[in-house]
Amino acid sequence: MSASASAHTATPARSGHGGIVLILVTLLLFVSMDTLVKDLVQRNPAPVLIWLRFLVHMVVAAAIVLAVPRFRPFVRSKALGRQLVRSALLMTTTTTFFFGLLYLKFADLVILTQAAPLMVVVLSVVLLGEKVGPRRWLGVLVGFVGVVVILKPGFGFEWASLFGLASAVIYAVYQIMTRSLSGADHTMTTFFYTASVGAVVMAAAMPFFWVTPTWTDALLMLLPGIFGGTGHLLLIMAFARSEASLLAPFFYTVIVWATLLGWAVFGEVPDIFTFVGAGLVVAAGFYVWHRERRLMKMRGQVGG
Repeated sequence: MSASASAHTATPARSGHGGIVLILVTLLLFVSMDTLVKDLVQRNPAPVLIWLRFLVHMVVAAAIVLAVPRFRPFVRSKALGRQLVRSALLMTTTTTFFFGLLYLKFADLVILTQAAPLMVVVLSVVLLGEKVGPRRWLGVLVGFVGVVVILKPGFGFEWASLFGLASAVIYAVYQIMTRSLSGADHTMTTFFYTASVGAVVMAAAMPFFWVTPTWTDALLMLLPGIFGGTGHLLLIMAFARSEASLLAPFFYTVIVWATLLGWAVFGEVPDIFTFVGAGLVVAAGFYVWHRERRLMKMRGQVGG
Protein backbone atom coordinates (compact mmCIF):
# COMPACT_ATOMS: atom_id res chain seq x y z
CA MET A 1 0.00 0.00 0.00
CA SER A 2 1.01 3.61 -0.40
CA ALA A 3 3.13 4.95 2.39
CA SER A 4 1.79 7.61 4.65
CA ALA A 5 3.32 10.55 6.38
CA SER A 6 4.65 8.82 9.46
CA ALA A 7 5.53 5.50 7.97
CA HIS A 8 9.11 5.26 9.17
CA THR A 9 10.63 7.06 12.08
CA ALA A 10 13.18 4.52 13.18
CA THR A 11 16.31 5.93 11.58
CA PRO A 12 18.14 8.79 13.23
CA ALA A 13 17.81 11.63 10.77
CA ARG A 14 20.27 14.13 9.38
CA SER A 15 19.45 17.72 8.61
CA GLY A 16 20.17 17.64 4.85
CA HIS A 17 17.72 17.74 1.96
CA GLY A 18 19.10 14.69 0.14
CA GLY A 19 16.18 12.54 1.18
CA ILE A 20 13.54 14.54 -0.71
CA VAL A 21 14.37 13.07 -4.13
CA LEU A 22 14.55 9.60 -2.61
CA ILE A 23 11.17 10.00 -0.93
CA LEU A 24 9.55 11.17 -4.18
CA VAL A 25 10.97 8.16 -6.04
CA THR A 26 9.80 5.91 -3.20
CA LEU A 27 6.25 7.23 -3.35
CA LEU A 28 6.17 6.83 -7.12
CA LEU A 29 7.25 3.20 -6.69
CA PHE A 30 4.54 2.58 -4.08
CA VAL A 31 1.74 4.15 -6.11
CA SER A 32 2.95 2.29 -9.23
CA MET A 33 2.81 -0.94 -7.22
CA ASP A 34 -0.77 -0.16 -6.17
CA THR A 35 -1.76 0.69 -9.75
CA LEU A 36 -0.38 -2.63 -11.01
CA VAL A 37 -2.19 -4.55 -8.28
CA LYS A 38 -5.50 -2.81 -9.02
CA ASP A 39 -5.19 -3.98 -12.62
CA LEU A 40 -4.03 -7.52 -11.77
CA VAL A 41 -6.62 -8.13 -9.04
CA GLN A 42 -9.41 -7.83 -11.60
CA ARG A 43 -8.15 -11.06 -13.23
CA ASN A 44 -6.28 -12.92 -10.49
CA PRO A 45 -7.09 -13.97 -6.89
CA ALA A 46 -6.08 -11.32 -4.35
CA PRO A 47 -4.38 -13.85 -1.99
CA VAL A 48 -2.03 -14.90 -4.81
CA LEU A 49 -1.04 -11.28 -5.44
CA ILE A 50 -0.53 -10.68 -1.71
CA TRP A 51 1.70 -13.75 -1.39
CA LEU A 52 3.86 -12.84 -4.39
CA ARG A 53 4.12 -9.23 -3.22
CA PHE A 54 5.62 -10.40 0.10
CA LEU A 55 7.62 -13.31 -1.31
CA VAL A 56 9.46 -11.14 -3.84
CA HIS A 57 9.89 -8.40 -1.22
CA MET A 58 11.43 -10.93 1.20
CA VAL A 59 13.80 -12.24 -1.49
CA VAL A 60 14.88 -8.68 -2.36
CA ALA A 61 15.43 -7.83 1.32
CA ALA A 62 17.36 -11.04 2.02
CA ALA A 63 19.53 -10.55 -1.08
CA ILE A 64 20.45 -6.99 -0.05
CA VAL A 65 21.14 -7.79 3.60
CA LEU A 66 23.12 -10.96 2.88
CA ALA A 67 25.05 -9.49 -0.07
CA VAL A 68 26.46 -6.60 1.97
CA PRO A 69 28.83 -7.96 4.65
CA ARG A 70 28.25 -5.09 7.10
CA PHE A 71 24.49 -5.77 7.02
CA ARG A 72 24.73 -9.49 7.84
CA PRO A 73 24.88 -9.09 11.65
CA PHE A 74 21.54 -7.30 11.49
CA VAL A 75 19.74 -10.52 10.55
CA ARG A 76 19.56 -11.20 14.28
CA SER A 77 16.83 -9.27 16.06
CA LYS A 78 16.80 -8.21 19.71
CA ALA A 79 13.01 -7.95 19.54
CA LEU A 80 11.97 -10.82 17.28
CA GLY A 81 8.45 -11.04 18.69
CA ARG A 82 7.72 -7.40 17.95
CA GLN A 83 9.28 -7.71 14.51
CA LEU A 84 6.93 -10.59 13.68
CA VAL A 85 3.90 -8.70 15.03
CA ARG A 86 4.87 -5.71 12.90
CA SER A 87 5.24 -7.94 9.84
CA ALA A 88 1.83 -9.52 10.55
CA LEU A 89 0.28 -6.06 10.77
CA LEU A 90 1.75 -5.16 7.38
CA MET A 91 0.32 -8.37 5.92
CA THR A 92 -3.12 -7.53 7.35
CA THR A 93 -3.18 -3.92 6.19
CA THR A 94 -1.95 -5.00 2.74
CA THR A 95 -4.70 -7.62 2.53
CA THR A 96 -7.45 -5.11 3.32
CA PHE A 97 -5.89 -2.60 0.91
CA PHE A 98 -5.69 -5.12 -1.96
CA PHE A 99 -9.33 -6.11 -1.49
CA GLY A 100 -10.17 -2.41 -1.45
CA LEU A 101 -8.45 -2.07 -4.83
CA LEU A 102 -10.86 -4.65 -6.19
CA TYR A 103 -13.95 -2.58 -5.36
CA LEU A 104 -13.06 1.09 -4.81
CA LYS A 105 -11.87 3.96 -6.96
CA PHE A 106 -8.09 4.14 -6.80
CA ALA A 107 -7.86 7.74 -5.55
CA ASP A 108 -10.58 7.25 -2.91
CA LEU A 109 -8.75 4.27 -1.42
CA VAL A 110 -5.36 5.99 -1.36
CA ILE A 111 -6.83 9.12 0.25
CA LEU A 112 -8.50 7.04 2.96
CA THR A 113 -5.16 5.43 3.82
CA GLN A 114 -3.55 8.88 4.14
CA ALA A 115 -5.63 9.35 7.29
CA ALA A 116 -3.28 6.88 9.00
CA PRO A 117 -0.97 9.61 10.43
CA LEU A 118 -4.01 11.18 12.13
CA MET A 119 -4.92 7.80 13.60
CA VAL A 120 -1.34 7.47 14.84
CA VAL A 121 -1.95 10.57 16.98
CA VAL A 122 -4.96 8.88 18.60
CA LEU A 123 -3.19 5.55 19.03
CA SER A 124 -0.08 7.18 20.48
CA VAL A 125 -2.27 8.45 23.32
CA VAL A 126 -4.00 5.10 23.85
CA LEU A 127 -1.01 2.79 23.40
CA LEU A 128 2.03 4.92 24.27
CA GLY A 129 0.55 7.36 26.77
CA GLU A 130 1.72 10.39 24.78
CA LYS A 131 0.12 13.76 25.52
CA VAL A 132 -1.69 15.59 22.71
CA GLY A 133 -2.81 19.22 23.03
CA PRO A 134 -6.21 20.62 22.00
CA ARG A 135 -4.89 22.09 18.74
CA ARG A 136 -3.64 18.75 17.48
CA TRP A 137 -6.91 17.13 18.55
CA LEU A 138 -8.71 19.75 16.45
CA GLY A 139 -6.53 18.83 13.47
CA VAL A 140 -7.32 15.15 13.97
CA LEU A 141 -11.05 15.92 14.17
CA VAL A 142 -10.94 17.88 10.90
CA GLY A 143 -9.11 14.99 9.23
CA PHE A 144 -11.71 12.51 10.39
CA VAL A 145 -14.45 14.78 9.02
CA GLY A 146 -12.61 14.52 5.69
CA VAL A 147 -12.70 10.73 5.94
CA VAL A 148 -16.45 10.83 6.61
CA VAL A 149 -16.96 13.06 3.55
CA ILE A 150 -15.07 10.56 1.35
CA LEU A 151 -17.16 7.70 2.77
CA LYS A 152 -20.32 9.58 1.66
CA PRO A 153 -22.70 8.30 4.38
CA GLY A 154 -26.25 8.65 3.09
CA PHE A 155 -25.03 9.67 -0.39
CA GLY A 156 -24.18 6.40 -2.09
CA PHE A 157 -22.06 4.93 0.70
CA GLU A 158 -19.96 2.00 -0.53
CA TRP A 159 -19.48 -0.81 1.98
CA ALA A 160 -16.10 -1.53 0.37
CA SER A 161 -14.88 1.79 1.79
CA LEU A 162 -14.53 -0.12 5.05
CA PHE A 163 -11.56 -1.93 3.47
CA GLY A 164 -9.79 1.42 3.10
CA LEU A 165 -10.72 2.49 6.61
CA ALA A 166 -9.56 -0.81 8.11
CA SER A 167 -6.33 -0.60 6.13
CA ALA A 168 -5.64 2.89 7.52
CA VAL A 169 -6.33 1.86 11.13
CA ILE A 170 -4.15 -1.26 10.93
CA TYR A 171 -1.40 0.69 9.16
CA ALA A 172 -1.46 3.23 11.99
CA VAL A 173 -0.88 0.41 14.51
CA TYR A 174 1.93 -0.81 12.22
CA GLN A 175 3.52 2.65 12.42
CA ILE A 176 3.27 2.63 16.21
CA MET A 177 5.01 -0.75 16.23
CA THR A 178 7.72 0.67 13.96
CA ARG A 179 8.28 3.46 16.48
CA SER A 180 8.56 0.96 19.33
CA LEU A 181 11.32 -0.90 17.47
CA SER A 182 13.44 2.20 16.86
CA GLY A 183 15.44 1.71 20.05
CA ALA A 184 15.62 -2.08 19.86
CA ASP A 185 16.82 -3.00 16.37
CA HIS A 186 18.76 -1.44 13.52
CA THR A 187 16.63 -0.27 10.60
CA MET A 188 18.17 -2.93 8.34
CA THR A 189 16.94 -5.58 10.79
CA THR A 190 13.44 -4.17 10.54
CA PHE A 191 13.76 -4.05 6.74
CA PHE A 192 14.84 -7.71 6.69
CA TYR A 193 11.81 -8.91 8.68
CA THR A 194 9.19 -6.63 7.11
CA ALA A 195 7.78 -9.16 4.62
CA SER A 196 8.53 -12.38 6.51
CA VAL A 197 5.11 -13.17 8.01
CA GLY A 198 3.22 -12.28 4.84
CA ALA A 199 5.43 -14.53 2.71
CA VAL A 200 5.07 -17.53 5.05
CA VAL A 201 1.40 -17.22 6.04
CA MET A 202 0.13 -16.52 2.53
CA ALA A 203 2.21 -19.43 1.19
CA ALA A 204 0.16 -21.74 3.44
CA ALA A 205 -3.02 -20.40 1.81
CA MET A 206 -1.88 -20.99 -1.78
CA PRO A 207 -3.29 -24.54 -2.14
CA PHE A 208 -6.75 -23.00 -1.68
CA PHE A 209 -6.37 -19.92 -3.89
CA TRP A 210 -3.71 -20.61 -6.52
CA VAL A 211 -4.78 -20.04 -10.12
CA THR A 212 -2.11 -20.24 -12.81
CA PRO A 213 -1.81 -16.79 -14.39
CA THR A 214 -1.05 -15.95 -18.00
CA TRP A 215 2.62 -15.46 -18.86
CA THR A 216 2.10 -11.70 -19.09
CA ASP A 217 0.38 -11.51 -15.71
CA ALA A 218 3.00 -13.81 -14.17
CA LEU A 219 5.75 -11.36 -15.13
CA LEU A 220 3.71 -8.37 -13.97
CA MET A 221 3.05 -10.09 -10.62
CA LEU A 222 6.77 -9.93 -9.81
CA LEU A 223 6.84 -6.13 -10.05
CA PRO A 224 4.78 -5.23 -6.94
CA GLY A 225 7.24 -7.11 -4.72
CA ILE A 226 10.22 -5.50 -6.45
CA PHE A 227 8.64 -2.04 -6.20
CA GLY A 228 7.64 -2.62 -2.58
CA GLY A 229 11.00 -4.00 -1.46
CA THR A 230 12.98 -1.31 -3.29
CA GLY A 231 10.63 1.37 -1.99
CA HIS A 232 11.12 0.32 1.63
CA LEU A 233 14.91 0.39 1.17
CA LEU A 234 14.80 3.87 -0.39
CA LEU A 235 12.54 4.98 2.45
CA ILE A 236 15.20 3.96 4.97
CA MET A 237 17.87 5.76 2.92
CA ALA A 238 15.72 8.90 2.70
CA PHE A 239 15.28 9.10 6.47
CA ALA A 240 19.02 8.54 6.91
CA ARG A 241 19.68 11.67 4.84
CA SER A 242 16.94 14.07 5.93
CA GLU A 243 14.86 14.86 8.98
CA ALA A 244 11.51 13.12 9.25
CA SER A 245 9.82 16.49 9.81
CA LEU A 246 11.22 17.74 6.49
CA LEU A 247 10.04 14.71 4.53
CA ALA A 248 6.57 14.26 6.06
CA PRO A 249 4.66 16.74 3.82
CA PHE A 250 5.93 15.06 0.64
CA PHE A 251 4.03 11.88 1.48
CA TYR A 252 0.81 13.59 0.45
CA THR A 253 2.04 13.72 -3.16
CA VAL A 254 0.72 10.15 -3.45
CA ILE A 255 -2.78 11.65 -3.58
CA VAL A 256 -1.82 13.56 -6.73
CA TRP A 257 -0.24 10.45 -8.29
CA ALA A 258 -3.22 8.28 -7.37
CA THR A 259 -5.71 10.77 -8.81
CA LEU A 260 -3.78 11.09 -12.08
CA LEU A 261 -3.19 7.34 -12.47
CA GLY A 262 -6.77 6.54 -11.52
CA TRP A 263 -7.94 8.81 -14.32
CA ALA A 264 -5.29 7.84 -16.92
CA VAL A 265 -5.26 4.06 -16.35
CA PHE A 266 -8.75 3.26 -15.08
CA GLY A 267 -10.81 6.19 -16.37
CA GLU A 268 -11.89 7.12 -12.82
CA VAL A 269 -12.97 10.73 -12.34
CA PRO A 270 -13.04 11.86 -8.68
CA ASP A 271 -16.33 13.35 -7.47
CA ILE A 272 -16.84 16.42 -5.28
CA PHE A 273 -16.81 14.26 -2.12
CA THR A 274 -13.32 13.03 -2.99
CA PHE A 275 -11.94 16.53 -3.58
CA VAL A 276 -13.47 18.01 -0.43
CA GLY A 277 -12.52 15.02 1.72
CA ALA A 278 -8.97 14.96 0.36
CA GLY A 279 -8.60 18.68 1.06
CA LEU A 280 -9.66 18.20 4.68
CA VAL A 281 -7.41 15.16 5.22
CA VAL A 282 -4.36 16.89 3.71
CA ALA A 283 -5.01 20.18 5.56
CA ALA A 284 -5.40 18.30 8.84
CA GLY A 285 -2.27 16.26 8.19
CA PHE A 286 -0.23 19.39 7.47
CA TYR A 287 -1.56 21.11 10.58
CA VAL A 288 -0.78 18.17 12.86
CA TRP A 289 2.68 17.91 11.26
CA HIS A 290 3.23 21.66 11.82
CA ARG A 291 2.22 21.42 15.48
CA GLU A 292 4.43 18.37 16.09
CA ARG A 293 7.41 20.05 14.44
CA ARG A 294 6.87 23.21 16.49
CA LEU A 295 6.61 21.23 19.73
CA MET A 296 9.81 19.35 18.87
CA LYS A 297 11.64 22.67 18.39
CA MET A 298 10.29 24.00 21.69
CA ARG A 299 11.41 20.87 23.52
CA GLY A 300 14.83 21.17 21.90
CA GLN A 301 15.18 24.76 23.11
CA VAL A 302 14.12 23.77 26.63
CA GLY A 303 16.51 20.82 26.58
CA GLY A 304 19.32 23.10 25.41
